[in-house]
Amino acid sequence: MKRLITVTIMLLVSLTRLHASDSQPAKPNILIILADDLGWSDLGCYGGEIRTPNLDSLAAGGSRFTQFYNCTRCCPSRASLLTGLYPHQAGIGLMTSDQAAKFPGAGDQGEAFPGYRGALNSSCLTIAQVLKSVGYSTAAAGKWHVGDRELPTMRGFDDFYGFVGGYGVDSWEPRMMTRLPEGRPQRIYQPGEFFATDAITDHALDFLAQMRASKAPWLLYIGYQAPHFPVQSKREDMTGYPEIYSQGWDTLRAQRLARQ
Repeated sequence: MKRLITVTIMLLVSLTRLHASDSQPAKPNILIILADDLGWSDLGCYGGEIRTPNLDSLAAGGSRFTQFYNCTRCCPSRASLLTGLYPHQAGIGLMTSDQAAKFPGAGDQGEAFPGYRGALNSSCLTIAQVLKSVGYSTAAAGKWHVGDRELPTMRGFDDFYGFVGGYGVDSWEPRMMTRLPEGRPQRIYQPGEFFATDAITDHALDFLAQMRASKAPWLLYIGYQAPHFPVQSKREDMTGYPEIYSQGWDTLRAQRLARQ
């Protein structure tokens, strides 16, 4: 049987193994879940007051990172996560706009500062590109935000549903989401039914079913835009939180530290 590795980067890591025979170890299936700009102590398993029972369960049955270092901003951190390189080596030292020409002496195109061109460069490979070379099925859902010069399907992912840029996405508006390769079917949501986090998850589950059916080992990368932007939630999920947060920042900070 294949090993299943579930990773929630910047949040927690849960490692579950279904061992193959020692004589012929199988290639692991890999699931990477990235939450955008979530505070380290926001989750319940790290001392937060936010109800995160599913992630807490993963943490209780697996391993948790306690010294993960991000790269200051979301897109450099994504570049590093996807390539295994420092973000400057991958070409995204700051943001996804070309910053290189802004440096003194850089010239009009800024070739002297390749680490700030704002997109994954040709010198790096994503984890999807590497795994495809050894027979993996690959898919991505959610936020790309490592440059718009090359789409996810040009960087090793067989399927993609989500948005390429980093801003302008509304939790309740489906128009920013797209399915790649173009023309492939995507879910249709009735008026008032669409919620971005759920839609990303829905399509990720569709991809997972397709990849499992292929019998090949698989990589699934899910990048949620919550809670970075926008900070929105369903009304039923808000229950009880006004009373919690009315205690004030200082009280909540002391409670989190005590739980940690």
